Amino acid sequence: MGISMNKLALRILDRVLSNTDLYKVKVHRYPCGATVVDAGVETMGSMDMGIELSKISLGGLARVDLTVRRYDELALPCVIVYTDYPIEACLLSQLAGWRIADENFYALGSGPARALARKPKKWYEEFQYHETSDEAVLVLETDRLPPDRVLVKVAEACGISPKNLYVVVTSFNSVTGTIQVSARVVETGLYRLRYLGFDLRKVITASGACPVAPPCPNYNLMFAKTNDMIAYGGETYYVVDCDDSEIAAIIEKAPFTNSKYSGRLMYDIFSEVNFDLYKLDPSVFAVALVQITNRRTSKVFYSGRVDVYMLKRSLSFTPEK
Repeated sequence: MGISMNKLALRILDRVLSNTDLYKVKVHRYPCGATVVDAGVETMGSMDMGIELSKISLGGLARVDLTVRRYDELALPCVIVYTDYPIEACLLSQLAGWRIADENFYALGSGPARALARKPKKWYEEFQYHETSDEAVLVLETDRLPPDRVLVKVAEACGISPKNLYVVVTSFNSVTGTIQVSARVVETGLYRLRYLGFDLRKVITASGACPVAPPCPNYNLMFAKTNDMIAYGGETYYVVDCDDSEIAAIIEKAPFTNSKYSGRLMYDIFSEVNFDLYKLDPSVFAVALVQITNRRTSKVFYSGRVDVYMLKRSLSFTPEK
């Protein structure tokens, strides 16, 4: 593909850097030369920044909008995502596939910088994707700003100068952070399809919708609530080109609401692995409802449902002290 996700993401970020007050972010220039945008760690961020950060994490290859939906009597903000580049945008950019850890710092890394560092390598080999760029844009989900030495290591992994590294940092319990997690709904659905053995090269377009959890102070609790929104409220719609039998083989297993974990809150599930995303059973990552339309036959397959009861449980849940 002749499109650079890092360059597209940087165009979006440039708009943010020119309007920091509007987006309610703070910019830090690090000793190594890297630029760090605080969009939800020491700031609360904003809804607009949540949308822009979602686009950045998708490598500039997707549209992201925000609306409001009703779930029975409950009304919640809802993120709408759609892309014509599902593999590149969702799996090779947005997926939190880069674990970044250094002494007292830990973060989930996503965004187009992953394509330069090829994290994890197997994804880029599988889809035969290669990108070169002298600038990199990385998204970090964490509860603190990164130390300078971490940024130096990131730049080295990307093969660029630290002065050309741009990092946007956000926390799950910020306005920005909760929106960008819900915007991972399409990516989560694709991850599940791949886990079930479906060839993602046959996906033509992808779209989805997901409610947004209201922010709360507890970092781990918010981590869980944002993922409850995807598991019990996330809807995904894919257009594919394949044999109907390939869809029929996986459609009933695709949604979270048909999984062995259905009926449990993510706080309970995540607690079992001390909230380490990379230790979770991969089958945890799924959305509430999956609909697949086969372009070849015009047949529509769907499975799962939005579970309003579990959404309400999640929003009202507080862990025992």
